[in-house]
Amino acid sequence: MVYRAVWTFKRISRIELAAKTGLHPATITHIVDELVTESLLKESGSAEISIGRPALQLEINPEIAYVVGVNVTRDSVSAALIDLSGQVSQEVSFGGLQVRNDNKYLINRLAQSIEIILEDAIQAGRNVIGIGIGAPERDYLTSRLVSVSPSGENHEQTLSEVISERFDLPVVVDHNSNTLALDLQYFGEIAGVSNFVLLRHGFGVGGSVVINHEIYYGSHPTSSQFGHLTVDNNGEKCWCGNFGCLELYASVPAILARAALDLGLPTSTLTVEQVAAAYKAGHIAMVATIQNVSKYISFAVITIVNTLAPDAVFIGGALGSLAPIFAQLVQENIEGRIYPTLRNQIPVIGTSQAAGPVRGAAMLIIRNIINTASLDFPTTADRKQSSKAG
Repeated sequence: MVYRAVWTFKRISRIELAAKTGLHPATITHIVDELVTESLLKESGSAEISIGRPALQLEINPEIAYVVGVNVTRDSVSAALIDLSGQVSQEVSFGGLQVRNDNKYLINRLAQSIEIILEDAIQAGRNVIGIGIGAPERDYLTSRLVSVSPSGENHEQTLSEVISERFDLPVVVDHNSNTLALDLQYFGEIAGVSNFVLLRHGFGVGGSVVINHEIYYGSHPTSSQFGHLTVDNNGEKCWCGNFGCLELYASVPAILARAALDLGLPTSTLTVEQVAAAYKAGHIAMVATIQNVSKYISFAVITIVNTLAPDAVFIGGALGSLAPIFAQLVQENIEGRIYPTLRNQIPVIGTSQAAGPVRGAAMLIIRNIINTASLDFPTTADRKQSSKAG
C-alpha cells in the first residue's frame, strides 16, 4: 500500500503518506525505512512549507530495475527498455514484417529485438528483471507455437515459454489491447480511473474492459471482442460468421479502403494521417465517410455504455490523429441515445499515446512490483496457477 501510494503520487512526505493510507505515522516510518533500505524508495529534496522543518519527500527509485516492453503487430515488432516509473529508452523497431504467417519468423524477430535491448542494458549496467509482450492474436497467449532449439530440433511451446527459456527471465504475454489499457490505466489522460472501456482499432477492432483497476479477462480468451458487435443488421457477412460486425466498418483497413475511394488514391499508399488531414480540410466525401464510420462506432459504444456504465470510453490503437476525431463524433452521437442518467457523465476520449504499446507491455511486469513492493516475480508454475484461478 505504501509503495503503491508513492508510485501514484510521485513525490510525497511521510506525513502525507499517513494521511493518504490511513496508517499510523510510526507504521509509515517503519515501512518507509525498510523500503529505503531495499532501495525501492529514495528520499529527495524537501517540500516547501511555511511553518516548521521542511519534510523530506519520498520517491520510488525507478532505476533499481528495468523491464523490456515488446509490442507485436501483424507487420512489426517494437521493443524498448523501461524503468519502474515508465520512462522509455533504447527503442528498436522492425517494420514491414509478416509475423502472422510464420511462427519461427515471429520468434526470431522477437528474440532479435529483445537481444538488442538487453545487450545495451547490460553494457549500461542496468538490472533487467523481466519481459512483457503485447501480442496481436489471442492465440499467442496460450497456443503452442513451433520453435527451434539451439540443437536445431523443433519444439512446441507457448510464446512466453520460448522467450523465457531463451533469455532466462520472467515473461508475461497478453493481448495488446490489454497492454494498451494498462498504459492508459497508469499513464493516460485520466490515469487512475477505476472503470473504463478501450476500443482498439487496428487490423480488426479489439478492446479491453477495466473494472476496479483490474483487466477483465473472463473465462475465455475471446472476451472484449468489440469488433464483432453487430452494428448493421443488414450488413455484410464477417469472417466470424456474423453479419454487420463493427470491424467491417471501423477497422483501420476498412477505413482506409473507403477513404481511398473518396480521395482517388491507392489504399496501399494511404495513411490514417492523410485521412485525418483530409477530414480537417473539409473534404466533402471524406467528412461524410468519417461521420458514417463514427455512426457505427457509436452503435457499439451505446451498447457498451448502457451495459457496463464505465467511467470513460477510450478510442485508440492505430488510428493516430483520427482517434480524437472519432471520439468527438461518438461523444456527440451517443448523448441522446444512452440511458438518461448516464448522459453527459461518460467521456469518450481519443488516445494515440506514442509509448503506449511497449510501455503497456512493460506494465505487465511493473504492476506486480507496484502491487507487492518486491522485485521478486512469481515462478512460471505460480503464474499458471494464478491464471487458472482467474
